[in-house]
Amino acid sequence: MFKLFITGSSGFIGGRLVHSLSDQYDICTPLRSGKKLLLDTPLVSSIGYEDISSHSGDNFQAIIHCASLTPANCSKPDVIYEQNLSLTNSISSAIHVLKPKFFIFCSSVSVYGDINGGTLNLDSPCNKPSIYGEENGIIEVDSIY
Repeated sequence: MFKLFITGSSGFIGGRLVHSLSDQYDICTPLRSGKKLLLDTPLVSSIGYEDISSHSGDNFQAIIHCASLTPANCSKPDVIYEQNLSLTNSISSAIHVLKPKFFIFCSSVSVYGDINGGTLNLDSPCNKPSIYGEENGIIEVDSIY
């Protein structure tokens, strides 16, 4: 069974992703102090962010980074960008520890910019995304090691 490391399991996107994939994959998810899984999902192991290095050698197939501070949780854009970029930097540093094949970075719908309803997919156009939203994507990381 493939192992996935998924951040953001207490949030809307990450929580539902963890829940929907938990029967197909072995999932480990870091949680910030005081947070819990969004949905009751048995068989998912959760750790503190400070314990990431203890999972070196666990052979994760992918890190899926869904954790972010959103405007719903904080109304100050500078604080949002600073904290999100700091967290993303921390998680991207985990690549060297966890050595996954893929690093998948996604975030909330707001990264697409001004959206006028409808369902988003990979072909949805971005209309003035925020600085945080401009950097989403999938990176194959084998060449990093």
